[in-house]
Amino acid sequence: MGLDNVIKRALTLTLIAAMTGQLPRITIEIRYAQVRLLEQSKASKWGSPDKLYSRRNSRR
Repeated sequence: MGLDNVIKRALTLTLIAAMTGQLPRITIEIRYAQVRLLEQSKASKWGSPDKLYSRRNSRR
């Protein structure tokens, strides 16, 4: 599937969602999918944001 097909399908989905009033719901679902993707792709050696902030604050 080429990029043109993906863009056409995304545009069609967006227009249908906007016409039916479901655009906010789809936007939220996309955000949840992005968070899940980040969680799944996160390496085990990554630190958590809490630890990074606590290290920075402890040096002051």
